[in-house]
Amino acid sequence: MAKRNLKEQGTHAGGEEAEAPSGLQEALIYVKQNPTKVAGGAGFLLLCVAVGGLFSLKNMAEDRKADTQYAAALETEDPGLRAAALEKTVAQATRWRVEALYQLGETAIEAKTYDKAREAFEKVLTGHGDSEYAPMAADGLAFLDENAGKLEEALKGYTKVFETWDDTFTGRRQPYNIGRIQEELGNLAEAVKRYQQQVEIFPESSVARKSQAALAKLKASSPELFPEEEKSVEEEPSEATSGDSTESADSEDTAEAPVEVTEPEKVVPVKDASAETTVGSVEEVAAEEATVADPTEESAPEAPSEEAPEN
Repeated sequence: MAKRNLKEQGTHAGGEEAEAPSGLQEALIYVKQNPTKVAGGAGFLLLCVAVGGLFSLKNMAEDRKADTQYAAALETEDPGLRAAALEKTVAQATRWRVEALYQLGETAIEAKTYDKAREAFEKVLTGHGDSEYAPMAADGLAFLDENAGKLEEALKGYTKVFETWDDTFTGRRQPYNIGRIQEELGNLAEAVKRYQQQVEIFPESSVARKSQAALAKLKASSPELFPEEEKSVEEEPSEATSGDSTESADSEDTAEAPVEVTEPEKVVPVKDASAETTVGSVEEVAAEEATVADPTEESAPEAPSEEAPEN
């Protein structure tokens, strides 16, 4: 009689199912069966970790060096020397490259090397148009056009910054720049519109205060540019005049009203019971008091009476 094949039955002699080896057990079995391969793989893995660590340390050292170099460049007072130091930072592929490129443009303006400034700003826009420094670089190009007397080009530049990056700090400051250029071009009505827009969209800012000052100056020199305010000023005196006319009408009515005159009561002379004298008029009493009060006044001597001569 043939015996049952236990492998085919999938059970041990005791009738229980055989347990499958776990992942750890399989790994141990593989290591035992292939010790050379495992040792080589582990060595390669350790080598990769070591190389990666060395590469990371090298990058950290280079980053520290770039940080120090960039900070030293920004602290240089002389704009010409600062620009030269910033060019070294720009030449390196560090995290500061885009910012250093923009700073190079600003420093070149300070050093009055305008061609170098334009080149730096254009590199920011063409190579890093989606960076936070793009609107500032575009504003720098518009400034360079304004500084060169190209007002129309400057107007286009400032308008582009406002329309393209209106949600940025630099973009929200552009109505004031647009207003300045419009005022220089003689477009005073458009300048007033832009100044008012600046005050509205960015209140309590330095450009808003500058816009308010510009509006006050234009209002003093050209009041016709502010028709609404002029109309309100004209309405105020008319209201005051109507008020005055009402008051005068009231006074006239008061004047025309008849005034009742009350006759004074007659004073009945009072008789003093003890002295049995009648109080006279005020004038008589005053005259008597004046006579008594002046002791220096002597009564005039009586004229001697002439006696008839005896016969």
